[in-house]
Amino acid sequence: YDNFSLKIVETCPYLTEREIQLCSLLKAGFNNNEISLICEINTNTIRMKKMKIRKKLNLKGKSNIIHYLDRIIIENVTTQPFF
Repeated sequence: YDNFSLKIVETCPYLTEREIQLCSLLKAGFNNNEISLICEINTNTIRMKKMKIRKKLNLKGKSNIIHYLDRIIIENVTTQPFF
């Protein structure tokens, strides 16, 4: 995905390494169950991590994290954390 992880680091430097990994797996099309198997963590933990990412990105409700990241990466905008 054209260095998606590196672009996330550039545009959202406040995301942790694990949060960036989760975003990359979501971008690759993995669902929560598949990610939990890959990362060896509970699916509830995946949901909580996604909530924390949404909070940091100031996304409301269950907004799509990947659509948001794709948009800011395309626009090449550095975002500010919201926490």
